[in-house]
Amino acid sequence: MARIELVDLAHAYKPNPSAAADYALRPMTMQWDDGGAYALLGP
Repeated sequence: MARIELVDLAHAYKPNPSAAADYALRPMTMQWDDGGAYALLGP
């Protein structure tokens, strides 16, 4: 079966983020399995 995995996905506008508040998207790991219905929402 197919699977999509996002491992340690993160984004920061500062070159060397050190605190959670420095991230626009905090590090996260997600897994989507074949046949599921998923959504990734943000502001």
